[in-house]
Amino acid sequence: MRKFRIKMKYWFLTAMIGLYTISSFAQESSTDIRTLSDGFHTIYWENGSKYYGEIYGGEFSGKGNMIWADSSFYEGAWQNGMRHGKGFMHWSSGKEYDGRWKSDEQSGKGQMIWPSGQVYRGKWKDGKMHGKGQIKYADGRVWKGEFKENEPVLTD
Repeated sequence: MRKFRIKMKYWFLTAMIGLYTISSFAQESSTDIRTLSDGFHTIYWENGSKYYGEIYGGEFSGKGNMIWADSSFYEGAWQNGMRHGKGFMHWSSGKEYDGRWKSDEQSGKGQMIWPSGQVYRGKWKDGKMHGKGQIKYADGRVWKGEFKENEPVLTD
């Protein structure tokens, strides 16, 4: 009886994977999302990029994931076709950002980790370190304080 249960579980799992694969291929392969109905879609581009998530009003809006042809990817909130809200971005260079986005740029609280090991935690504005934050450099030094347009604000 035990062998039968294992075989049934394996068959069920195989059937579910098959159904998922069939439904995945039944998605759009288009770069013009303006013509799609509101709801969840998977879109493939000829260059290898892929988006799967919510589309409203012909734009990425709501939760969604984008994988670019260079293997960079974003998982999180979208609004009007731009990263907006909470999200995680990994660039093909190895750099990673986890935090808030506004109009496709880092904005609000977030953390950036560079391939060198450098880490910044703090406020962002218009895609730049701006406001209170802390940076740990690759050599281990730490600086905590105010930042303005990616630079520490040094006070006497």
